[in-house]
Amino acid sequence: MESKGIMDLFKAVYQKELDYYLELLLLSKEQRDVIKENKLDELHEILKEKDKIIKKVDELEEKIKPYKEQIINDLGLKETAWLIKLKEYQDSDSELKGILVKLLDLLKDLIAIDNENQQLIQNNKSKLIQEMAKLKTGVKVNRSYNSKPTRIHSTFIDNKR
Repeated sequence: MESKGIMDLFKAVYQKELDYYLELLLLSKEQRDVIKENKLDELHEILKEKDKIIKKVDELEEKIKPYKEQIINDLGLKETAWLIKLKEYQDSDSELKGILVKLLDLLKDLIAIDNENQQLIQNNKSKLIQEMAKLKTGVKVNRSYNSKPTRIHSTFIDNKR
């Protein structure tokens, strides 16, 4: 495929990825609110939805993988930061550059929110562990006060014969 065709393919794919990442950003913000409110059922549903979107992004990335490798080789880019270099490449289409700028900014926001969500989960985990320790202590106290005696019948100790 010629360079222009590859760039057009990249535009279409990265625009679609941009849409998916916007959905992920919205879900991540919703996830943050759900974590703060300790709604575990809703959190599970959000995580399942995010997983579906991530799979769609992976499918798109797999679709352009051979072309991505060709561009990396043709332009002499490094594989780790190739999108940034492609954005800065002078022959890149201005529309593609705009999409890449939005995509990279969105990814930064997404990473920041996901890091915040992970921190919230860690904090909630610590609180849950403390609450579980209190509950264990309470259960032990209840057992000791509410335990039934092992003997039901009275026994005479002093038995004369």
